[in-house]
Amino acid sequence: MDVEKTIEFLLAHQARFSADMDQLKELQKVHEERFAKQEDGLAKLTEQVDLLTRVFIKSREEQFQVINALGRKIEAVAERVDQTTENVNALVKVVDGLVGRSNGGHKQ
Repeated sequence: MDVEKTIEFLLAHQARFSADMDQLKELQKVHEERFAKQEDGLAKLTEQVDLLTRVFIKSREEQFQVINALGRKIEAVAERVDQTTENVNALVKVVDGLVGRSNGGHKQ
């Protein structure tokens, strides 16, 4: 009877071991599917980050172009203001000269 009990024990153990192995195989399959989904998700996320990076870089380049264009326009306006100031100063001198003559050469 000892041999029979040993055989029964071994068979029961083998059955549990086999069931455990089947369960482990199923778990491995589930984990592999999850891993594949995570890989797909990571690939999509990487594509999105790449796209956003390219959009950001293009946006920054456009901003620099706009800033440079505005800088050139500001310089042009500053030159016009300087020229207008010179013209106004020349006009003031002419008017002062005319006013001085009409007052008999006396300035008030």
